[in-house]
Amino acid sequence: MHLTLIGAAQLVIGFLLLMFGTVPGMLAFVIVSALMMGSSAIDLPAIGASSIPPIEFAAVFLTIRVLLPGSINVPALAAALRANILMIIFVAYGIVGAILLPRLYAGQIDVVPMRVRALNRYESMERFTYATQRLLPTSQNLTTAIYLLGTVMVAICAYVALTHKDAWRLLVKTVAVVALIHVVIGIASVAVPGNAVLTFFRNGAYAQIDNSYRGFVRMNGIAPEASAYGGFGFMLFVFLFECWIRDVMPRLTGPCALALGLALGASTSSLAYLGLVSYAVLVFLRSVVFPKTMRVDRLLVLGATTMLFLMMVAAASVWYPRLVAEFGDMITHFTLEKSQSQSSEQRQFWSLIGYRAFLESYGLGIGAGSFRSSSLITAIMGSMGVIGIVCFVSYLLQVFKPLRLSTYVSPPILAPQSAPRRPGSASPRWCPPRSAVRHPIRACSSRCLPAPRWPCARWYRANRSGFRPDRRPARRRCTIPRWPDPAPSLPPWRDVPGGCGGATTCAQARRTSSPRPMRTP
Repeated sequence: MHLTLIGAAQLVIGFLLLMFGTVPGMLAFVIVSALMMGSSAIDLPAIGASSIPPIEFAAVFLTIRVLLPGSINVPALAAALRANILMIIFVAYGIVGAILLPRLYAGQIDVVPMRVRALNRYESMERFTYATQRLLPTSQNLTTAIYLLGTVMVAICAYVALTHKDAWRLLVKTVAVVALIHVVIGIASVAVPGNAVLTFFRNGAYAQIDNSYRGFVRMNGIAPEASAYGGFGFMLFVFLFECWIRDVMPRLTGPCALALGLALGASTSSLAYLGLVSYAVLVFLRSVVFPKTMRVDRLLVLGATTMLFLMMVAAASVWYPRLVAEFGDMITHFTLEKSQSQSSEQRQFWSLIGYRAFLESYGLGIGAGSFRSSSLITAIMGSMGVIGIVCFVSYLLQVFKPLRLSTYVSPPILAPQSAPRRPGSASPRWCPPRSAVRHPIRACSSRCLPAPRWPCARWYRANRSGFRPDRRPARRRCTIPRWPDPAPSLPPWRDVPGGCGGATTCAQARRTSSPRPMRTP
């Protein structure tokens, strides 16, 4: 086992966060580590030249921070375990299957190994495309089991971390910063191919692919290949775009989503193009089915951005027609002509191997990490069988909740606390019942409490236009009058002008509002 420089830096940062950081801060550390997809934190030459990526190494520190004595949030941890029970079953079966199933079906099935030999070792391109070998237990089964364990650790610990106060704010800011870094390193990989700084981060035991097409360098950043760069960027883009639509830090998430979308458009990644088109269709259908999903100002911004982009393309086609034609030819090559390429034929063959493994293992699978597949569905089917695919699909349905309206309609539309208000008007509050008006203490308590989730109808009738109410309204001073001291000849206490006499909370009002015996001069 050899600790790399990246792993040593993570070790120092991890210990500092363990001593002085918080659980949400450690989660942010894991998200930043996920950016280094082509890096290695720990090299393991003893088990087939494998390596542990930075995100798996950071997940260890996150787990330690969550389970640190004295800081364990037992209710949140129990809730996390219940919420991720399907993922736990999925990972448990995957780890057991990675150890037992390759030995059970050893030598009975032809598979594509996880580590493919170099092209120059084959006699022809056809032999390289359809190269297989007999199923045998390898070190890739062990490393895949470690990756599965890290996945469930991150899922449970992230659930616990997001139960902390204002953890979602740190999450959104971290994703936005990671997205901007992703854009910068992607542009740097195209502007300065073979950059020594980027090459330093691509030290993982993976096939680090740098390719180009007709002079256009493919954008891969510090990822092993362009498809990995585009897939990771697409996930960040969807998160930031949904936050912008739902009015979650729009001044931060909107520009970051725009920059990341432009970078994905120039990445020449087929996965990124397919994801962007599919997501655009999904957003359009969602807007048609649920007209109130998209606010009017968001539609105007999207329309203006699209028009500006089309105008820029039209201007570029006039001034640089050859460049636009060559770029369009490259996009066509990586999208429409992708199915006729040698890479597509090889990936289709890998997917068929996974389907065949599923059938020949009678739905049990042949073990995680036993073969290479380009499709996630066929990889799970062939390696983990019926149990794996059922748990995986069920977990996705549990997380995304496709039958729940909040999945498609943003909370500001569903929740009345986002209703507009006039400038200077009060924030929405519970209207006290009529019985409370006769009791000044209860009336004061209803005014001093923060705004509830559902304001009353009276507030809406008084605030039909203007801005949205504050999410955290300031506390008001108590207005309960109290008996003055001294008060020799004043009327009853409820008619005394002058307010609560300096009381700032309901507790002070309760202590001072009780009638006192009158003093005689």
